[in-house]
Amino acid sequence: MQKVLKLIALAGLLILIVFLLEKINFSKPNKKFNTDITNEIIRLK
Repeated sequence: MQKVLKLIALAGLLILIVFLLEKINFSKPNKKFNTDITNEIIRLK
């Protein structure tokens, strides 16, 4: 049961990271926003 939950959590994280990376690509000129998102990802880990 725990393995299934871990897999779901991992899949959710991957989707979230892909979503955030897409957001970063759309706002490349805004570098401050980029670092903010990176800091959030590091904090979540």
